Amino acid sequence: MQDSRCQAPRFVPVGFLVARLFGRSRFTRSGKAFPAILAVALTFMLLMPEPSLAQVQTYSCTTAFGPVPIAPVLPGLLLQSLKTVANPVLPNGPVGVVRGDLTDYIANQAAAIQLGKALFWEMQAGSDNKTACATCHFKAGVDGRDRNQLNPGANGGWDGFGYGPNYTLISNDFPFTTLPTKDVDNIVGSQGVRKSQFMGFSKSGAELTSSVADPVFSVSGVNVRQVTGKNTPSAINAVFNHRQFWNGRAQPEFNGVNPFGNRDGTAHVWMLGSTGSPVQIDIHIPNASPASQAVGPPLNGVEMSAAGRAFPDLGHKLLLAKPLGLQKVDPTDSVLGSLADTTTGKGLTVTYRSLIQQAFQPKWWNYSKRMPVGSYNMMEDNFALFWGLSIMLYEGTLVADSSPMDQYLLTRVFSTTTFDPVTGMPLLVSDNPAMALPSLNGRCRRRRRFRFRPVSEWDVSGVTWAQRLLAPRSGT
Repeated sequence: MQDSRCQAPRFVPVGFLVARLFGRSRFTRSGKAFPAILAVALTFMLLMPEPSLAQVQTYSCTTAFGPVPIAPVLPGLLLQSLKTVANPVLPNGPVGVVRGDLTDYIANQAAAIQLGKALFWEMQAGSDNKTACATCHFKAGVDGRDRNQLNPGANGGWDGFGYGPNYTLISNDFPFTTLPTKDVDNIVGSQGVRKSQFMGFSKSGAELTSSVADPVFSVSGVNVRQVTGKNTPSAINAVFNHRQFWNGRAQPEFNGVNPFGNRDGTAHVWMLGSTGSPVQIDIHIPNASPASQAVGPPLNGVEMSAAGRAFPDLGHKLLLAKPLGLQKVDPTDSVLGSLADTTTGKGLTVTYRSLIQQAFQPKWWNYSKRMPVGSYNMMEDNFALFWGLSIMLYEGTLVADSSPMDQYLLTRVFSTTTFDPVTGMPLLVSDNPAMALPSLNGRCRRRRRFRFRPVSEWDVSGVTWAQRLLAPRSGT
């Protein structure tokens, strides 16, 4: 006999609730109601514990394909403010003691954060001297540009009428797929650099590149900026990700060289040995996926780099350059303001060499001779290590934990003795929804767009909160 637990639970999808809310005629008189309605929907989601499908043991359900084992589902957890979550990169805060396993690398955490921010925003890091990490993370940590943001997708061709390189997106372009009338394979990515080949350095230390004809990203035979196959993920709160990039290729262990962590057995860095001479070793820094991610784009031939450039090349270039020398640094900036060059109006008053010397332990850079392998010195050869760890520490400061929702979640008080008989979640004793919905204080309530129902009314007489929300009301 079919297990009674095999019956799908009855529920109303949140998206359906929001759609019904937005569709009510009383909300259509003003587009300003949209954020308020969305905020209310989110509040309902947070106040009500999600239905738990947790089971004591695995059971089987009979389907057209035969018995299907159903694994137990872990019970739900209450959503908490991000302020209650420990920062995995800066557990003691940006001005506190450095994370224990990083003391072997970091000598001064504050200096490392300064170095990381400078490198993150450094336009000279791009082979074109215009493209920094921040170029694709400029708007609240993400890429909000609308021109030249299309990639032709997996089929390599521009689908749809009018699409192509240097196209400017408009709202009517979305969604790309509305079957059966529209099926566009193009992808909104993030523009990077024009296709080119690294050719070395001039006598003055300037990076030399050679343009390479681009059959995909060009207009009338003139190269335009290439576009990635995925849009840039956010740098805000990225320190909480176990892995980075949309496909997770940036590993949680940082090997000091590239994004692939322990998967790359050939990755080595230089360290001063007991004799005072540099030796190559492999390192495995755990919980460091932001560092693994950070060393990917600077050498990527689409995102920031000419093809064929290596990290020691980038180190050689930047160690000769004035930090942020092409950019104005605000003297009131909380991290770099004290280093801003207010005399010339651009860049910093320190060098990347001095920042590295201050931020990192000497055994990773204190050898001025040419290395036993290659033509660069120790600081240049270990530049990926400095780049990855310092940017990771800087990104550790990019945590959005003071949003209205975070502030609201801190006001919730739950019972320690009374629990919901179905979900097992503790019952909400008190909270302050106004912290999550500051825009509703006054304006929306005066217009009587909707009214709040106490939590106690959401499930009475066998009527679910979803049914009550969707039911017609009077007095609104």
